[in-house]
Amino acid sequence: MKKARISNLIIIFIITTMLFGCAGKEEAAADNDTVNDTVETEAATETGSETEKETEAADGDGSDQNEDKVVSSGKKGSGSEEESTEGSPFGSKASLGGSKGDITEDWKKDYKEFLEKNPVEGEEVSFALIYVDEDDIPELVIDTGIEASGCQILTWHDGVMDELQTARLYFTYVEKGNLLDNCEGHMGYYYDYVYSIKNGKWKQIFNGEYSGFADNGEPDYDDERMRYKCTDYEVNGKRTDEDGYYKALYEVYDDGKNVTDPKTYLIYDDLMSFLETGKLLYETHRYELCVEDCTWEEAEKKCEKKGGYLASLTSDEEFKYVEDMIRSEDLTNICFYVGAKYGDDYRWHWTEPGLKQDNCVKTGYYKHWLDGGPTYTDTLADGTVIDENYVELMYRKSEDAFYLNDITNDVPGVYPSFKGRMGYICEYSK
Repeated sequence: MKKARISNLIIIFIITTMLFGCAGKEEAAADNDTVNDTVETEAATETGSETEKETEAADGDGSDQNEDKVVSSGKKGSGSEEESTEGSPFGSKASLGGSKGDITEDWKKDYKEFLEKNPVEGEEVSFALIYVDEDDIPELVIDTGIEASGCQILTWHDGVMDELQTARLYFTYVEKGNLLDNCEGHMGYYYDYVYSIKNGKWKQIFNGEYSGFADNGEPDYDDERMRYKCTDYEVNGKRTDEDGYYKALYEVYDDGKNVTDPKTYLIYDDLMSFLETGKLLYETHRYELCVEDCTWEEAEKKCEKKGGYLASLTSDEEFKYVEDMIRSEDLTNICFYVGAKYGDDYRWHWTEPGLKQDNCVKTGYYKHWLDGGPTYTDTLADGTVIDENYVELMYRKSEDAFYLNDITNDVPGVYPSFKGRMGYICEYSK
């Protein structure tokens, strides 16, 4: 009897242990399924005239800069892993790693290999990482910047990559809603090609086309829909009218959902850095704010003498980091020279050494330029026209925002009111 009781107790103990063990595994699995939401913010944009340099001098915070030189430095990339991904447009720490419950870096490696094997030429090319379907692996957008070439959009699932080639450039998507609408057109011919990702492959689920204007040839624009009104409509190969077209489209692609387009674009160098290390270039760099009246070319030499270079702001995250640094030092009244200029090759480019893609006037940067700039020249009060081949980062108090602005080499020399209000930003790779 004693042996039987002992045996029964042992059996009960084993069963209880297994039950608690299973419960613990379920809790751990639930923890692995937790995913943080991604939040993106869009920088403000505006258009207008870039001149009135003297007026902008009064647009600072009103304080006077009496010292000849003030230096402040900041470093990025020395914090924890959570800190290094905070504010990333590519999602939370979990989404950087891969899919739920199975953290993998293979998608980064495969995207990187695709870019290396299929190089896209041209300064207008931009890249973006977006979330179309519900998993935590982003789709890669390769925007050629050329309408005829369109965009390539890659998706990755379980080691297999699939490519969508868009017609022309423009598209919108429902973030994590598994819907993408390649919607554009030209000269009286327009379309909506809606896609979804099924079993890791792009699948077209709607084909809509509309064309033709009224007999007078004058295009009629629908402000509510933000589209042209046409005479001929077709859905999935069948003729319909305007109301039938949009009814069919909205049944598949609801404009009331979170429809967006890429807000954050990357240059090749930042994208490759992220795919290789999980960090953008700026995250391993440090910065120094220097307040001093000098020319742009003098500032460039001063940074080089210190072992660095004039800061090139190649990503939205780098802009924000530097701008936050300026705010924290209460230096918004200073206009800072940055590493960008108009070269002998007739293009604007970042001057950071080693960049493979250095065009600083392209998709993703327009929102950072002042009043639709660069404007290339300015006209002084006496009618003299001067070239503006260099770039500064300035603060506009009326909008509480920073902008790139093309300027002459010697700002304090040409605009006396800016004496004591100039500086430059040095960037260091280590």
